[in-house]
Amino acid sequence: MVTLYQFLGGHGVSSYSPFCLKLETFLRMAEVPYEIKYTLNVKKSPTQKMPYIMHSQTLLSDSGLIVAYIKKTFDVDPDQGLSAKQRAEALAWSRLIEEHLYWVLLYSRWLDRRNDAVMKAVYFPDFPKLLKTPILAVLRPRIRRDLAGQGLGRHREADMYAMGCRDLSALSDFLGDKPYFFGDQVTALDATAHAFLANLLYVPFQSPLNVHLQGLDNLVAYSDRMQQRYYGEGRAAE
Repeated sequence: MVTLYQFLGGHGVSSYSPFCLKLETFLRMAEVPYEIKYTLNVKKSPTQKMPYIMHSQTLLSDSGLIVAYIKKTFDVDPDQGLSAKQRAEALAWSRLIEEHLYWVLLYSRWLDRRNDAVMKAVYFPDFPKLLKTPILAVLRPRIRRDLAGQGLGRHREADMYAMGCRDLSALSDFLGDKPYFFGDQVTALDATAHAFLANLLYVPFQSPLNVHLQGLDNLVAYSDRMQQRYYGEGRAAE
């Protein structure tokens, strides 16, 4: 049994962290038995980040490394039908989602002040009201520092959102009218893409990124299709 440690979710997604949701979706896709332990404590994670897993005596973090471990340990590979070229394409698309689009999503949640009220309600529902603003005041400089280090945070807000919208349009163009990114069969890329799209579509943060995605009908239908397939009718349980 795999024990998956991840952040809490709600509003139709089992985790507000796209990387956690990616891993859980992959585990369901691969039909690997698992249990979830929700936590805010990252100190036991080898990288001090979520998600991480415990399996037998193996403690492992980083969603990509965990996916590789699951494939090898359980002898399952949703990508086995892909050609070498398609595997290369899947890697490139995953990098676009995780290393570029992610940072725009992060900005929209933590640093776009129009989402202050939503952030407090979604991320800190059980915290005393008087503590929510001070907590954000502590966490925001770290997010801003990380965004600047990555590079996107050095751009104007409008330019940053425009870049994220182009990422979404590119994904829409690549998906086209296919049910999944590489045709009729799901692959690991679908677990990744759905995790990020669902977090944009179902969680009530609003930004130009969300608005643009809602206008890409094939991506909306795709995410709903993935949600129904792996989490049942009515989207993921809260």
